[in-house]
Amino acid sequence: MASGDWLQENPSLLAPCGPLIHSSGVSGTDVRAALAEAEVVPSKKLGQNFLTDPNTARWIVDQLQPEPGDFVVEVGPGTGALSEALAGRVRRLLLVEYDRRLAAWLKERFAGEDTVEVVHADGARFDLRPLFKERPVKFLGNLPYSAGGAILRNFLQRPSPVSRAVLMLQKEVIDRILAVPRTKNYGVLALRMQSEWLSTSLKTIGPEVFYPRPTINSTVMAVEPRSDDLPVYDARLFDELVRRGFAQRRKQLRKALPPEPEWTAAAAALGVAETVRAEELSLRQWVDLCRHYDLHPLSGIPQRGDEVFDVVNEDDEVVRQEQRGVVHQRNLLHRAIHAFIPEPGIRAWQGTSMPGKITKPVRCVSWRKRRGRRGLSSNWWQPCPPRWKPAGSLSISSSSGRRIPFVSPARKWMRACGCPPMR
Repeated sequence: MASGDWLQENPSLLAPCGPLIHSSGVSGTDVRAALAEAEVVPSKKLGQNFLTDPNTARWIVDQLQPEPGDFVVEVGPGTGALSEALAGRVRRLLLVEYDRRLAAWLKERFAGEDTVEVVHADGARFDLRPLFKERPVKFLGNLPYSAGGAILRNFLQRPSPVSRAVLMLQKEVIDRILAVPRTKNYGVLALRMQSEWLSTSLKTIGPEVFYPRPTINSTVMAVEPRSDDLPVYDARLFDELVRRGFAQRRKQLRKALPPEPEWTAAAAALGVAETVRAEELSLRQWVDLCRHYDLHPLSGIPQRGDEVFDVVNEDDEVVRQEQRGVVHQRNLLHRAIHAFIPEPGIRAWQGTSMPGKITKPVRCVSWRKRRGRRGLSSNWWQPCPPRWKPAGSLSISSSSGRRIPFVSPARKWMRACGCPPMR
């Protein structure tokens, strides 16, 4: 068949497909042309620095290890440097862009790509719940300097649907995430990330491949979920102890922790001096410290892999039963109940006070921030309204969204508010 006949039989190939981008990737000239067409002036307030090197973009995308069955979320696509190198290689590509004008430009640019969807949304507040049904989900982003930390917290706060992430952030943020004990960068961010994720620094990128040029270097980091190599612990209590310990990092740790149990016994159990500081404890020692301060009688008992769950179909109909390990390994739809059983003598964090004995159903707590004096931000625990109900009068939602009546004489109380479940 002649080439002219083939084009006549495929007229769609002659139709315009949006803004012109070089097939080899998005170059510096393409970025400037795209910004001019979208009428966007790079904003320092929004941390907009656009990648202009096609080779760097392709290399970053390759580190994500994209597979044809993957669902990839890219936050902050900008002018599509990474998106251009990834489109067509995965099952679906979701682009989350905060700038309204760039979001409109990207929709026009990828109008001919059925596997690409563009949404105008804030990556720091993007709702991840619909992504659980799309697993395997991978997370990609040249994150803006101004909001990279908030986006990171939103997407990597457990539970998370993300199975692998490749992110580019300013070098000092990555250094803080990968920091080790007894260094100035070691702190709350390092412990929170390392307790849930395994992060690896892949490459440092200079400012010459961005427009406009930043004044600092960037680092590409790969992130994967941490395996079950740490003993079971209460994540909320862990966060609170770490926050207290590093609030004044140069002070001795014992001065920042609750008075009970005795610090002398805790230090002996950890094998450290009583004068130790927060920055001197490793991640494993922080986990052991959390377990030492957790007085719940079941705190040392992990979830059992042989526990049996009801497996359901899309209509929330029970089709069979499987063990917990099989359910989570195969990502099966199932019914699960999250219950909290308060008992006399158990301690919990309530408001801003020190832990105390529970004489009534405990309130769950949520993290809030407010503006403090002189414009400084201060953090505190704000309890949610006490919306506890007897288990027999509460209906629980299954993984498919249906509400199921649940009655269990062994579960005295169940949480009915919208806070994330305690681990």
